[in-house]
Amino acid sequence: SSSSLEEQKKCIEEMPLDELGARISWYVSKDNLAKQGRSQVQQKYIDISSDGLGKILWERFLSVCRNIPVADNFYLSLWFRGVRGYDPVDKPHFTAPYLTKEGFQKLKGLVNRVSVRTISVEDALISPDIPKFTKACLSNIFEYFSAKAAEVIFDLLGSSMASGSRIAYWELYASRRPSPDGKLHYLRDLSERLAQIDRVFWYDDFRVYEVK
Repeated sequence: SSSSLEEQKKCIEEMPLDELGARISWYVSKDNLAKQGRSQVQQKYIDISSDGLGKILWERFLSVCRNIPVADNFYLSLWFRGVRGYDPVDKPHFTAPYLTKEGFQKLKGLVNRVSVRTISVEDALISPDIPKFTKACLSNIFEYFSAKAAEVIFDLLGSSMASGSRIAYWELYASRRPSPDGKLHYLRDLSERLAQIDRVFWYDDFRVYEVK
């Protein structure tokens, strides 16, 4: 592994970038994903061509490799180095928090609080049978909603969660943002700091909002 970001940049430029870029572009193309069983309906709201998806991800890959030290990013380190990226000898705690022994014990003690519901996000937010949420980790669900539907969910999050509650989500191909005039306040510094810690190149942005 590289000892500095400058050394890492040099290593990246020495890699067979043309071949690697072509393979990434092929793998994430809509046609190839469809052959692997992923329905193209999932990309209904992504206004990008099949070839365009690969180009976008390749540019993100290069940007991350040139700007985020792999040595400080366990996700990216894992992608490059395999399982060695999770527990190097010199960094015994270099791993996702939930994979550490301490994290496992904490989660084990909370397992009885887990409730699985097969309902929509909207119904979960307004259901009288579900306690009010103070945190919402939404992954990249907005990729699969129209801009109008995302707007409805953002409004529900702002109106149904208590002041000070937080939501977090990734953006992949589709940009979805709550109205600046709504009840969700963007935490820019926190969002950017967290993105630097654990970001891999698939995602475009990581966003954390707080209910006003």
